[in-house]
Amino acid sequence: MRRVALYDSLDHLTEPTGEDNRRQRQFYRAILQEGMKTQLTARQREAITLYYGEGLTLAQVGERLGVSPSAACRRVQGAKKRLQGFAKGCIALQKYNLP
Repeated sequence: MRRVALYDSLDHLTEPTGEDNRRQRQFYRAILQEGMKTQLTARQREAITLYYGEGLTLAQVGERLGVSPSAACRRVQGAKKRLQGFAKGCIALQKYNLP
């Protein structure tokens, strides 16, 4: 199964607007970078960086972090859920031109 980039998992949060896809991806990347810094615990940040950034499997992430693959999966999924919630809020702010 092909792993999608983390920002691709945000596509369902916005309706197609005809915007330039490149600009939309840049916006998603900026949201994710900010979310990684401000929304995740150190453990979540490390797990998601290993999984998406370095392309390791969950088993490899778990081995690197000293936890089981299922614990690594929970960390990655928890981080992804937090980032998606943060992104949803940012997208809503942009949509309604709120500061």
